[in-house]
Amino acid sequence: MLSHHGAWVLPKGRIEPGEEPEQAARREVAEEVGLTGLALRGALGETEHEFAGEGVRYHKRVAWFLYEAGAEDEVRPAPEHGSLDCGWLPVARALELLSHEQHRRVLRQAASRLAQSRAAGR
Repeated sequence: MLSHHGAWVLPKGRIEPGEEPEQAARREVAEEVGLTGLALRGALGETEHEFAGEGVRYHKRVAWFLYEAGAEDEVRPAPEHGSLDCGWLPVARALELLSHEQHRRVLRQAASRLAQSRAAGR
């Protein structure tokens, strides 16, 4: 997770022309926190939200994916993309820090999926 313009959030961003949602997610994670060797573990669904900026209301749909990073992968903030800090945190601490309820729901879903996978021996 990362500190983006004063809010703790999960990495996300816009889909570039010609990209699929999973490709965009992988690119955004690389740009915002420097992780490139990610293994896709599954889709986590979509969320929708509205926000205002520069006097305009926006509607945004976000597709979420569960990735596994390699043991040696290090996260690093990317100030040029608005990432001021980032890091690996225990789920309980991340849930405390995340600024948006939708992000907390996505993290809970990811943690549940990982726990189920571990229980099944995968």
